[in-house]
Amino acid sequence: MRTANTTLRKFYCTILRLDCYHFIMKNWFLLLSALMPLAFYSNTFAQKQTSESNNLVLVKGGTFLSTSDTKNPNDYKQHRETVEDFYISKYEVTVDLYKSVTGKNPTSARDTTDEMRRPVENISGYDCIDFLNALSRLEGFEECYSFKNGKWTCDFSKNGYRLPTLPEWEYAARGGSLSKGYKYSGSNRLSEVGWYDENSGGHAHQVGLLKPNELGLYDMSGNVGERCWNPSYKGENPAHVGRGGCWIFYEGYCTPDYRFVTTENFKQDGLGIRLVRSKK
Repeated sequence: MRTANTTLRKFYCTILRLDCYHFIMKNWFLLLSALMPLAFYSNTFAQKQTSESNNLVLVKGGTFLSTSDTKNPNDYKQHRETVEDFYISKYEVTVDLYKSVTGKNPTSARDTTDEMRRPVENISGYDCIDFLNALSRLEGFEECYSFKNGKWTCDFSKNGYRLPTLPEWEYAARGGSLSKGYKYSGSNRLSEVGWYDENSGGHAHQVGLLKPNELGLYDMSGNVGERCWNPSYKGENPAHVGRGGCWIFYEGYCTPDYRFVTTENFKQDGLGIRLVRSKK
């Protein structure tokens, strides 16, 4: 009896395997069509995770004449500042990248190629920190930001994404060791390198359309202002400082030395972010 049952089970298993085989052979095209979007999404998501590292430029450290006083935001007196090697993104963070990481679009940009490639705006300092830590996790890097003793701190020894410091941003905007001493970042004519009140048409533009500066960085003057991390300004904990001017500002506010102090809660159109990583 046991032998008969075993034989019967084997028979039904064989029939089931044959049915599955015939079903797959008959419907292979439908199955492949169903799986292709999943494969495409996985590949696209993997590309998004690695593309930002590919967009980073290594800035060789050095000493330069800076106006970025880390103690007094209103002091523009020149002094010597030294920065170490670091990585900085060629482009401002776009709406597309920000949305792919956070699932949110805080701007008025519509879902078109042009508008999604515009820099993200209207994000607070807290939004920046959440985004930077999330992007670091997605790409397998260490998180730079943590909340300790009632305040956010940045660990510059970590290899994840962070905001630039004031000297780092200014050094990169001036062209680093390749600087030619331009008035704006990459040119003496702002219209060649930046979007501002006279040529912007009242909105930010797709990143990378104008000339880059000496380091190959785009939109360091104009388009959107870029947050920097500076915990040294009195009264701010820490201070988030906007640099580079934006599409709303007139040309005098788009020079590498101009800055304005914001807070962690502050957000507005015309204020965005650029990725930086410490060199490890």
